[in-house]
Amino acid sequence: MDIKIYGMSCEACHQTYTLVMDFLAERGIEANLEYIQDPRKIYADGITLTPALMVNGKLVSKGKVPTKQELEAWLTAKPEIDRWWTKKPKKPRGLSSA
Repeated sequence: MDIKIYGMSCEACHQTYTLVMDFLAERGIEANLEYIQDPRKIYADGITLTPALMVNGKLVSKGKVPTKQELEAWLTAKPEIDRWWTKKPKKPRGLSSA
């Protein structure tokens, strides 16, 4: 799991970083965690409000400190699996089975 926290050294940004670090440690979740504080990098990544939290390339929070319940949902959700192989192929129209 890749997690990026964007912040410009404000109290809310530090709270978000600490909250995520504590959450990962409590749950034993391994993740690549990056705390980005360079304004050029923040704006280059399209972030307009901080603190911001990105999980696996998806922006999940911006402009507020997330709650533990929100972190639970974002950081422990199982990814949806594309089950294309379990679907039966549709029979082409106009072809007979004989």
